[in-house]
Amino acid sequence: MRPTLIEAKTLDEAWFSVIRATLDDDHAYWYEIQRGSFEGGGVRRQLASLTLSVEYPETRPLAPVVPDGMSPPTTSDNIEKYFAEQLMNPEPAPNEDYNYAQFIVPHLPRVIELMAATPFTNHAVINVGEPFVRADGADAEPKVYEFPPCLRCLHWVFRDDRLHLYTYWRSWDVFAGLPENLGGMQLLNEYVAMEAGCETGTLNAFSSGAHVYGYQLELVETRIGIHR
Repeated sequence: MRPTLIEAKTLDEAWFSVIRATLDDDHAYWYEIQRGSFEGGGVRRQLASLTLSVEYPETRPLAPVVPDGMSPPTTSDNIEKYFAEQLMNPEPAPNEDYNYAQFIVPHLPRVIELMAATPFTNHAVINVGEPFVRADGADAEPKVYEFPPCLRCLHWVFRDDRLHLYTYWRSWDVFAGLPENLGGMQLLNEYVAMEAGCETGTLNAFSSGAHVYGYQLELVETRIGIHR
């Protein structure tokens, strides 16, 4: 099983290329889900591994463009909402065990400080899902998640006078989740770059669990242009 490397110009091209790769038997395989979303009968078509680099992720629209008659996996308005509620508001909704913002937001001032004052560093990193620290500085009891966060790490790198963002996803629904996630990550990078006084660069992602679900296969084929 071969790893998948995708270099794309825009977020739309990145989404199209990734979902197309899930149809390639040299890169992807089927398995029945024993734990996680749709466990107990659901199936995934999963890439052995995914490395993705988007050269101009600032290109608008951030949401995918789909043919007439096909519903898009997300919209520009939904990406803006995802950024505001999941990446910048550290208060989870009543039905949420956590959100990404509660791990990201407390560390953003430090990331911005590093990128503004000493951009040539590898210290501008945020881990998602770490144990909480109590107000008195003592470690809290580690939290065991029934469904651990899919996004696990963000790393900002300054190179060629631009701020590049790298992310790692342990599990990733690349049909419905990837376009909204990457759109939100681009907005986050634009925020950090603006506060640090620099330009945004590439948007990069790694995943050892990038997949589509069985019920999405027909949608993937429709977007790729396969008609059965």
